[in-house]
Amino acid sequence: MGYGDRWERAKDAAIDVVDGLAGEDRATVIFFDSGAQAGPRSSTNRASLAGLVDDAELSARTTRYGPALKLAESIFEDSDLPFLEAVLISDFQRAGVESATGVRFPQGTVLTPIAVGGADDDATENVSVAGVLFQREYFSGRERVVVGARLTNRGSDPVEDLDVTLEMEG
Repeated sequence: MGYGDRWERAKDAAIDVVDGLAGEDRATVIFFDSGAQAGPRSSTNRASLAGLVDDAELSARTTRYGPALKLAESIFEDSDLPFLEAVLISDFQRAGVESATGVRFPQGTVLTPIAVGGADDDATENVSVAGVLFQREYFSGRERVVVGARLTNRGSDPVEDLDVTLEMEG
């Protein structure tokens, strides 16, 4: 979501959804990355909902759809409203899909996807750190720490000569 203007487009799309709520419609804003957190549940206060979206900050954590959809599922299970809709605003990275297995919305629930990715998504470089290993070694009576990192390329093209930097405590 940090690529280009995706984050701003996602926030604009969320504000559009909030602005489109009818008088007594209730909504819960759920933010997610590798986890999920919800604002006040079943709010009718559009200004409060829009404020949550405006104040949201972008995370560099991994995308997982499961936690957000499971949180929505639990909110829906507690609802007695006749019409339930989940609006999922995302750049829909494939890496997060596996986490959504086992989600079961109540019958009749509508899931509305809103994509904020670009037309050039397949050509976009998308490399992330998949893991870091710190290994202690002793050499000539001194301790050394060897750092190894595993990178994952989710883009469609090979990535060559990528500079990677480790920063610790500034």
